[in-house]
Amino acid sequence: NGKTTTTYMIKAIAEKAGYKVGLIGTIRNLIGDRIIPTDRTTPESVELQRVFRLMRDEGVQLIVMEVSSHALDQDRVHGIEYLIGGFTNLTQDHLDFHHTMEEYAAAKALLFSACRVGCINIDDKWADNMMKNAPCRLLTYSADGKEASLVAENIKLSAKGVSFTASCDGKRADVSLAIPGKFSVYNALNTIAVGLALGISLDDCAKAMKTAHGVKGRMELVPTDGDYTIVIDYAHTPDALENALKALRA
Repeated sequence: NGKTTTTYMIKAIAEKAGYKVGLIGTIRNLIGDRIIPTDRTTPESVELQRVFRLMRDEGVQLIVMEVSSHALDQDRVHGIEYLIGGFTNLTQDHLDFHHTMEEYAAAKALLFSACRVGCINIDDKWADNMMKNAPCRLLTYSADGKEASLVAENIKLSAKGVSFTASCDGKRADVSLAIPGKFSVYNALNTIAVGLALGISLDDCAKAMKTAHGVKGRMELVPTDGDYTIVIDYAHTPDALENALKALRA
C-alpha cells in the first residue's frame, strides 16, 4: 500500500528540484502533466520499453514508476536497472497469483537486486526479506523509534494531515503533509528517502512535501462547511480498509 501516492509525491519533489519527470503507474502515465493512457500498473515489457523511449525522446530526465509484484515475477521489467527502489510495506494481496506471503515477498524483493539504492521501511515485518539479498546501498527509515538512516520524530496526526520532524545524519527538518493517517508519515518518509538518494537536501525535501498533493481517491479530503470530515478512499483489501479506518479514528 502507498505506491501510487508515493510516486506522485516523488514526482512533485523531483520537479521542484528541476527534473523533467515521467510517471508510470496504476492511475495513468504522465510526461509532466500530459496523460498517456495505461491499462495496468506496470505495462507489458514491449509496451513499457515503448513508453520509456517516448519519455526519453521528450526530454524526460527521471522516471518514477510503480513496479508490481506480477511484473517482477513475470519478467516484464527484466533487464531494467533502477537508480532507486522503494519499499513501503507488504500486506495480504494478490495471493491468487503468489499463493503465499513468502512467495509474494520474494517477488517484491527482486526489485532490490536491480537497484543502486534501496529505500526500506524497517518498521514493516517483511523489511528483512527485502534487504537480506540486496546488493545495493540501503537507506532505511522508521517512524517507530528504530535506528534508521531517516527517522520521524514528534509525530502529530489530525483530520487535515500529518506533521513530524525528519532526522537524518544529524540534520533535522519539519515536515507536514495534507493527507491524514500514520501511513502518510511512512509515505512521506519513503518520498524523502528517495529525494535524499537523488541528492536533494533534507530541507528542500521537507519544503516540497508541504505543497505535495495526494491522489484522487486515496485518503482524499473533501471540503466541508461544518465540523465534520469527509474522506474518499480506494481501500479494497482487508489491510487497506483497516488502515483507513484506524487512521480516521485516530
